[in-house]
Amino acid sequence: MEQINYWDIMTGSIGENLFIIIAAVFAVTFLAVSVILAWIIHKDFESDGGKNLKNKMYYLLDIIYTLFVTIISIFPLLGMFGTVAALLSLDMSGDLSEIKNNFFFALTSTAWGIIFSIGGKIINALCQPFIENQIARAKKILKK
Repeated sequence: MEQINYWDIMTGSIGENLFIIIAAVFAVTFLAVSVILAWIIHKDFESDGGKNLKNKMYYLLDIIYTLFVTIISIFPLLGMFGTVAALLSLDMSGDLSEIKNNFFFALTSTAWGIIFSIGGKIINALCQPFIENQIARAKKILKK
């Protein structure tokens, strides 16, 4: 029986899942901007208790961080979409071994969606307390 190197197939298929890569780039960008804005708000609180806090900065942080969390949650859906699209394009009239390989290739889209979602959830768990604390602090100051 032929040994299949699944990791090679997975890494070779990531280029076919362009929409997942694009979503990952957006997620990383939104996370980076969220951390930078949260750090600016944090430094503002350290220097003058948040007196110079800009209303726009707080709302921008809240929106961008929400977008980051949303993108993380849609990665599995993007993976399923990629799998369905790949399965619909399979040529079932071909050789059975080719159909089997293409079927596995189609399923890699779901795997990448799950991998990116898990990675995003772990990163979010590390960043969430700091970012949400800055959002809460800013909201409290701006309500005064």
